[in-house]
Amino acid sequence: MVKQRYYNYVNSKFEAEPGSIKAIRLKYGIEMFYLSFSKLIAVLVVSILLGTFWETVITLVSYNFIRQKSQGLHAKSSLKCLISSMTFFVILPWMVVHVDIYPYISMAAAMAIPVIAYLYAPSDTQKKPIVQKKVRERLKKDAIVRSFIIVGLTLIVPSATVKFLLVMGAYIALLYVLPITYKIMKEERNNYEKFERNA
Repeated sequence: MVKQRYYNYVNSKFEAEPGSIKAIRLKYGIEMFYLSFSKLIAVLVVSILLGTFWETVITLVSYNFIRQKSQGLHAKSSLKCLISSMTFFVILPWMVVHVDIYPYISMAAAMAIPVIAYLYAPSDTQKKPIVQKKVRERLKKDAIVRSFIIVGLTLIVPSATVKFLLVMGAYIALLYVLPITYKIMKEERNNYEKFERNA
């Protein structure tokens, strides 16, 4: 009910015709926001219960910092997305808190982040192909720059745990752009090429 009321309110502001492309895109965007927000609340609540709120936040910030520019795969269902979110952003940070971490491991692992971003970011999906070349080039450049920022933070942050969480968040984001992940998920990469062939 809340989601429908919010959709009706936003739809009236944008004056979208019912059934039009604009209305469909608007509804899809609102649904994605609603689902993402709901999952975020669930992840944060569970992290609070486990006593790893800040560890979860650090991992999420690093993940989204890279993910925003690297793009990549999305879970095929809301339930799968919730399960993966709980695994990556609640369980893994909880495990990190309970193990001894050598800072040099995180620093060494961080060095590969810009390389992966250069090789594979950005990566698109069938539902959201990155058609424009200029957009792809800008996203790649931004993903690489942000990767170096993560590397820099890893080098200067004194806490070994925070170092590891920053690196882990970046690796989770880049996991979704790797060709092997696309192969496992049976998804196609470089979907923009279909548009270029048909042009």
